[in-house]
Amino acid sequence: MRLKFCRVPAYNYIPPPHALSDLSQQNMKQQFCKALLALVYFTTFGVGAVSEHNEILKRSEWPEYVNGTNIAALPQVSQTLKRFEEDEKIIIEIRYPGGDPGRLWAENLGRWLVTFGVPARYLQIFPGSGASDQLVISLIDRR
Repeated sequence: MRLKFCRVPAYNYIPPPHALSDLSQQNMKQQFCKALLALVYFTTFGVGAVSEHNEILKRSEWPEYVNGTNIAALPQVSQTLKRFEEDEKIIIEIRYPGGDPGRLWAENLGRWLVTFGVPARYLQIFPGSGASDQLVISLIDRR
């Protein structure tokens, strides 16, 4: 059954009982079809697992003189590079403290990771590290 449009505002309109039963049956059919499609999709392609590993880099650990040797010697950076070499299906997310100094610090670290061989498309930089003196490096595995 098809409902006709009327000039009565929607919040005042109460459809007759037979229209509700037709709508609920149609709604149930739509829900069933959606569930069936989801079941077929997930059994065919599998469910993507998301796992995450975090490294916290404190401002006090950042070297005073920044060069490739000093940055690569940081345990957080070496762990990140090691995990990326093992599995290149991860995304490296860098969260920084708010403001320009934090953003510049995160971008600097990101440029070093690119220098060490991580493609820039695998890096994401966001505000919100949770503290004013740290970067959070998250390795997110999306399959």
